Amino acid sequence: MSQNNLQSYYQWQEKNEDIAKWYQVAHEVADKLDEDVINRDSSGEKPLREIQLLKDSGLITLLGPKKWGRC
Repeated sequence: MSQNNLQSYYQWQEKNEDIAKWYQVAHEVADKLDEDVINRDSSGEKPLREIQLLKDSGLITLLGPKKWGRC
């Protein structure tokens, strides 16, 4: 395997590991949000705790450009 192919493989593998990590984070956050969704929805309160959970997890900045703080 050439040096370029080897480097491309490792970059691909690193990217896939990163994607898998974010899927795991998203599932964990979804599970937490699912725990009391009915009570939260019926209370009509502002979702401040839920927004903070999303911020703390890094999911909010995930899709933005790196120059603006994307993880």
